[in-house]
Amino acid sequence: MTEASQEKMPEKSRSFRRILSLVLLLLLVAAAFVYVPMWMDSYRRGQLQRLSLPELEQLTKNQPGNTEALYRLGVVYGREGRYPDAVRAFLAALEKEPTRADVLNDLGVTYMLMERYYEALVAYQGALQIKPDYATAHANLGRLYLATKMPFSANRSLQRAIELDPRNLDTLCDLGEAGQQTLNLQQAEDAYKRALAINDRHAPAYIGLGKTYYSRGRLADAEEMTRKALTIDPESSVALMTLARIRLDKPGASDADLREAQEYLQRALKADDRNPEIWYDLGRISLRQNKPTEAIEHLKKALILSPQHMGAMQQIERALRLAGRKAEADRVSRVMRERALREREEMRLEETVGRTPNDWDSQAKLAQLYTLSGKRGLAMLIVRRMQQEAPQHPALPELQRALDAMQAQQNTPDSRP
Repeated sequence: MTEASQEKMPEKSRSFRRILSLVLLLLLVAAAFVYVPMWMDSYRRGQLQRLSLPELEQLTKNQPGNTEALYRLGVVYGREGRYPDAVRAFLAALEKEPTRADVLNDLGVTYMLMERYYEALVAYQGALQIKPDYATAHANLGRLYLATKMPFSANRSLQRAIELDPRNLDTLCDLGEAGQQTLNLQQAEDAYKRALAINDRHAPAYIGLGKTYYSRGRLADAEEMTRKALTIDPESSVALMTLARIRLDKPGASDADLREAQEYLQRALKADDRNPEIWYDLGRISLRQNKPTEAIEHLKKALILSPQHMGAMQQIERALRLAGRKAEADRVSRVMRERALREREEMRLEETVGRTPNDWDSQAKLAQLYTLSGKRGLAMLIVRRMQQEAPQHPALPELQRALDAMQAQQNTPDSRP
């Protein structure tokens, strides 16, 4: 090797190092452009999460264009049950950034809590148009379908959510609920078992599995699963109510079984005294103990919380007759017959529109029955769809008047003591 070539080697090495340093610098600059804004965004979100509601309100007043603050304000309003305020905050955020799928998703959740099902549907669909693989929105759409008595559609949405997020325990439990509602009890059992394979301390999965076994008549297995749920969540009203029903439905249930069921239900009331099913079961127990007056009081509470509860109406008719209140029992019987006919017609129409969703005459009749049953959210879902796809249907004006009257009644403070 010549002296000249030996002198050139260090120069080539220095050039290579300079090029390498320049490339590394460019990569660092590029990474800074990508990651620093992400870090700053995460930091700002963390800061917002630490603000109180008054501080968020003041911030959005001072900075009306702060989308993230508006979104956070909507979330906090929702947690405090201030749903109309939450809707306004989410909509204000969407005015600034219309393509925020997370805002649309939370807007849908808020509408669902308000039983404004059509608006919830539009919000979820909007979120999924922006982000088709948004597992949370698919899961919430499934929950909307469960709430609006469309369990087969719910099943499809929840299955898609699980494909995208297979370890989501809440979605697996909702999939189990969809299986129960479609009478696919094997699917329900599999979904709850998948949840427990991920987390064997997930009380809702044990409760769901217990309810599934209960539906299958496997009372011993149902009790075992429900007791496991209680070891995790000792005051779960659903688990306590399930144990009570296992006692009630036990072949040849003894007085001791009835007393034990009653104790479970009294414990459940401490956790959730607005669950009509608990009052209904207490009424059933009182009837079997030949205490009709006590049964009437329990069943009245069930009907105040759930006026369409046919089981409670049937039991209160029996209790009234046992108490010698024949005229009242006769009135309840007439109302039950009317409601039974209406429910059968609802079921028939639900099946019809499920097969032929563009049968607008059937849709209109179903919406009318929903208004008579007090199911405003379901009626509105149909009416809004008709307004979009069959705006000239002659039933629409009367249906809208009925919905407006229901809304006005909801907005009127109850003046009774």
